[in-house]
Amino acid sequence: MRERVLLFGDVAARPEGLLRALARAGFALADGEVSDPASPPDLALVAVRDGGSDLEGALARFSGEAWAGVPVIVLLATAAGDGVARALALGADDALAQPVNLSELGARLEARLRNRDAARRAAGSGALQSGLFLAIEEIASAPGPDEMLEILVRRVGEALGAAHCACLIPSPDRRHARFIAVHGSPSLRGVAVDLFRYPEAVEAAVSRRTVHAGEVLRHSLFLSHLAHWPDSPEVHEIESAAAVPLITHRAVRAVIVLRTRRGETPLTPAHVTLVEQLANATAALLAREETLTGATRLQPPAATDQLTGCAGLEAFGTRLRDELERARRYDSTMALAILQVEGLDQLTAGLGIGVSDGVLAELGVILRAEVRSPDFVARYAKERFALLLPSTGMGGAERVLERVVRRAASRAFKNIPPEEQPRLAAGLVAFPRPGVKRPEDLLAIAEAAVRGIAAVVAA
Repeated sequence: MRERVLLFGDVAARPEGLLRALARAGFALADGEVSDPASPPDLALVAVRDGGSDLEGALARFSGEAWAGVPVIVLLATAAGDGVARALALGADDALAQPVNLSELGARLEARLRNRDAARRAAGSGALQSGLFLAIEEIASAPGPDEMLEILVRRVGEALGAAHCACLIPSPDRRHARFIAVHGSPSLRGVAVDLFRYPEAVEAAVSRRTVHAGEVLRHSLFLSHLAHWPDSPEVHEIESAAAVPLITHRAVRAVIVLRTRRGETPLTPAHVTLVEQLANATAALLAREETLTGATRLQPPAATDQLTGCAGLEAFGTRLRDELERARRYDSTMALAILQVEGLDQLTAGLGIGVSDGVLAELGVILRAEVRSPDFVARYAKERFALLLPSTGMGGAERVLERVVRRAASRAFKNIPPEEQPRLAAGLVAFPRPGVKRPEDLLAIAEAAVRGIAAVVAA
């Protein structure tokens, strides 16, 4: 079954064989006199005996807002008089008088639906194009490359309403990538991800061309992915996908990835073309920025953060994946903590960036001294650190955090008044945990717990 058709009016006035012909054509039929729709149908068929008062009464019910945009077709049981002209004058979209050729009626309904869908697509494309190209001005005014891509992802995500819209930078070997921006999930910025989850991004990075899978289960790229990973959610949970490379100075600097879930409106070629146009404009702005600064700023981060001496984001992402896989494989435990330096922005505003950088550098020393040899500490964001604790459950992880927070609280940072001394807040998650399958799941839970667990840890 396809489009939904509701039948109204006089049952006796319907052409003989009408229901059978419409059902054979694939329409889903229901009697509008018995059950008015909770949501409007695709079409309404109204059968009346003639163009008299019954016609006017039958069409009056379709004047409300709920019926706006629903084509109403009148079927007259007699050809006498001016019934067809009167039906059209009263607001019907089409009208036919007996004898009704059922094949012609089916063709008229199909044409009516095609025209409606084409009009909707045209209107949607116009609005989308207007919104996307208005974003170029905002992107051009961004202070740096990362901010440009954040704006790009946000504007595309808002315009398309895709379940997943992200910008990632693939590693040279195309095995891993780092998120620059994820629409609706800013906490994932900087997080490393295994590219086997994004076959479309790998293909776009290698081929330097846009990849569009309107139906992932019919696209060769995803079918090949499914053959290697039969239980892969990347295939079973998404309806459509696209990956658009951003190319500057003949190199792929980043890839925009878009996905829709099952049951959602799939990405159309028109959507992808418009995203390509905006991505190309952004790439031109990035190339200009790189030329002016004399350096390519969209590069994967170093293995070690120079300021704190802790591991960098790429090393952290790799280690997190490895520890999670090891815990899963050997039925072991692990814990992840996110440590946030509270008050850092106020210190920067009041005492300067040199003071706040000094705090981060000292905290890096403290963390590297306090963790055990199997543990792993990384600079996770501007004011955050990440702590990986292999073979550690929730109880053991809480004790480690208590020691770290207590040690940081006892440190008197230079040139900072006692009432402005920074404090550490922490969010903690342990594995195994229901619902946790991927590194991103652990990070999301730890991020959400930063505020809630801080008081417990500080105690």
